[in-house]
Amino acid sequence: MGKYLTKREFEYKSSLFAALGIKKEDAVGKNFAQLSKLIGKQYRTLSLECHPDKFQNSSKEVKDENDKKFQILDDTKKRLNKYILPLQKERGSLIISSEYEEFFSILQSEREFFRRDKMYLLYLLSFLFTSLLSLVSYCYLISRLVIKCQSISLNLSNASFYGALICFIAIPISFFAFTCFAAKDFSKIKSSEECLDQEDLTNKLEDKFSKKMEYKTLILLMKCLPTMAIILTAASLITESALDNFKTVDTQLLIGVSLLILSFGLQCLANEIYERKVVNLVKEERAEGKLDDVNINVFSNVPNQGLSQGN
Repeated sequence: MGKYLTKREFEYKSSLFAALGIKKEDAVGKNFAQLSKLIGKQYRTLSLECHPDKFQNSSKEVKDENDKKFQILDDTKKRLNKYILPLQKERGSLIISSEYEEFFSILQSEREFFRRDKMYLLYLLSFLFTSLLSLVSYCYLISRLVIKCQSISLNLSNASFYGALICFIAIPISFFAFTCFAAKDFSKIKSSEECLDQEDLTNKLEDKFSKKMEYKTLILLMKCLPTMAIILTAASLITESALDNFKTVDTQLLIGVSLLILSFGLQCLANEIYERKVVNLVKEERAEGKLDDVNINVFSNVPNQGLSQGN
């Protein structure tokens, strides 16, 4: 999920939205705050029709029927609010958060053991290979930059070599600092609110990531530094070669940069293929009725009062 609900994300949980009388055109394109308000409004409208207080003097059958409706309505609201939570965060993944949950439930099931496990194993192997390639390329490039900077003097034409080296060194430092801050805050949250489950702990920690300036700065650095380091290294190689009329080029640095770019490209390709396979597998399982939401029709004859009057 990105910042706004897409058509595919709506259709993925269309039965839950329909249970609250929320139409596609009213939900698609809305952010978290707007959807929360819409869900709350529809919940209040429908809950008035089946609230237990309204049927205190009714027969047992009527009371039980409306209690059941109210419980389903309350459960639907909770499930929808949980579903739209990722809208608060920027996510670049093709996979909807709920698809991850359903995919891992498929992994644990006995259905099509070979196909899904083979897919998962292939992805893990590709991830391991590209990670090792990135690490080797990174270490090799750092070592060549250190040797290069030791053999040249610092001046305007060579400044980009030093800049690239600083960026590469800053990457693990920023990652280590981020890990230390996260571990410290995680311990504080866990000790202060012992009753929270793992999901709540993770949500609270991610909330801190989005609000605390230290995290914002470190996340920005971790996003920008690798690209900046590669650009600076490539620019320094071009500049050095241009000053020598393109007769020579530092092939060792060029190999290091090429390997690093290749490893990033392979990782992106592996992620793209894996995400599409996960989405297709979950889609197949849902099409076969193995992962469908609970079919909720108890409000099918309740008029959509909230949306018929506008938002």
